[in-house]
Amino acid sequence: MTLKTVNDERDVTLSITETLVVPSGSPYELRLEEVPDPDHGVEVRRISPAAKTGAGSGSCASGGDYSGLATLTYKVEVDTAGDIGGTATFKWSSDNGVTWSGELIPIADAFPIAIDLGLTLEFGSGTGQDFNLGDYWIFTAEFWSAVLVIPVQTKEFQVNYVAGDVLFHSADAGKTITVDYEGRGSLVKAADVNQLVGVLNNGEAVLRMVNTEGLTVGKPVAVLSSSTFQLANATDGLKPAIGFVKVAHAAEGEVILFGPLDGLTGLTEGTRYYLDITAGGITATPPSGQGDIQQVLGRALSTTRMLISINQEYVVNP
Repeated sequence: MTLKTVNDERDVTLSITETLVVPSGSPYELRLEEVPDPDHGVEVRRISPAAKTGAGSGSCASGGDYSGLATLTYKVEVDTAGDIGGTATFKWSSDNGVTWSGELIPIADAFPIAIDLGLTLEFGSGTGQDFNLGDYWIFTAEFWSAVLVIPVQTKEFQVNYVAGDVLFHSADAGKTITVDYEGRGSLVKAADVNQLVGVLNNGEAVLRMVNTEGLTVGKPVAVLSSSTFQLANATDGLKPAIGFVKVAHAAEGEVILFGPLDGLTGLTEGTRYYLDITAGGITATPPSGQGDIQQVLGRALSTTRMLISINQEYVVNP
């Protein structure tokens, strides 16, 4: 089976809305589902619970998906007393009661009731008379602005457009918010996927970003430290081969552990090769000296290509 390469899915953005709760523990950081597109930005909104003042037993819950571009304080007030689905009516204001945008609106059994910029109200009944004249509820609908540094006050947040993280101010911990943004797909680039596809198609396993400075490509190597290698040697039981140098570099070296390796010379097609008693050497004849190790490294596919398949269960000659 041959795997196909892919195009970068982040070339296309998708409109995404997420409901998140700002964590209560430092650093108040959340990971978004997708990588946000910096050209479109990230918008954060929050609708607070409605706080009641009044003796009526009925309730009013704020909700919906706020679409405004400012922080507004809403006031919902009963302007006709009565029960839900009966005579009770309400009015609402987006400036905390300075001006009223709607009046004598029936408090009906049907809910939610849309009022403004995607906001809704959901009324509930109580015991006795549900709503008294003058009962009111206050809630805020907030639009937050992004900042480029760590937030220094509430309703600010920092977006990491590389990792897809959002950092909030500690004062916002525990708040439920809505995040709107344009997402660019997964955190994995298509180039990275295609590199993986290439590796799978080639059937190879490679250690990358290791120190192979001073070594020669195509030579078997042993581990010197956690990320540094030395030439393998069949005369030293502490230097068995774990792979072959594929790229020689101090910080971006590569060691192939399994798979086809090109660029070798003098091989005999179909022949099995062992680690040699010469440092970094290979041989078609198993070493026979006392204490030498007999370690299979692979089999030649051609005069210049070997299928690396190193046996770590090697034999030590008595």
